[in-house]
Order: sequence, then structure tokens, then C-alpha cells
Amino acid sequence: VAARITVRRPGNPAERVFWWTSDQNAIADRDYIPIERPVEGFTSGEVFETLRIPLINDSLPESQETFYVFLGQHNSKSGRLEPVLRVRVDIRDDD
Repeated sequence: VAARITVRRPGNPAERVFWWTSDQNAIADRDYIPIERPVEGFTSGEVFETLRIPLINDSLPESQETFYVFLGQHNSKSGRLEPVLRVRVDIRDDD
């Protein structure tokens, strides 16, 4: 089971786009498999990409939990990744 998010490339198609995950009340390695380091999400010329984040199924009854997926670009001036888009992912308990 995985969260699947289809995204359209933001900004200039020549720019590199990265994606990563971040906890809200869903916890990495307990509720989903995190992206520990930003991953390049699009190849050159690609407009759409489907991101897959594996979810961890357990037998514990839990309320709805949330984590975020960020898309961002590298800022050459600061040397940091800057978020361009944040997607909220809700995990509903099926146990």
C-alpha cells in the first residue's frame, strides 16, 4: 500500500525539482516510509510525475494521521532547497 501523488512540474522545465516528506502526526518509519534526503523528482523534459510513499500497515486502531510531501527547488544563492508546493497526505485507519 502506498500514497500516490501525481504532480505537474512546477516552474521552469529546465530546473531540477526535488521532493521529500515531513511528519505531522503520522510518524516516519511507524506510519509511512520517509524520504530521508530530498530526491530528484523529474527527469529532463518530464511534465508529470507520480510520487509513491509506502504506508506501513499495522494492526493498531488509530485515528486519522497526516504527513506532508514537499516539492522544491535548489536556491543557488542560499545553497538550500526551498519548498514550492506542499501536499497533505491523510492516512485513514483500516484496522
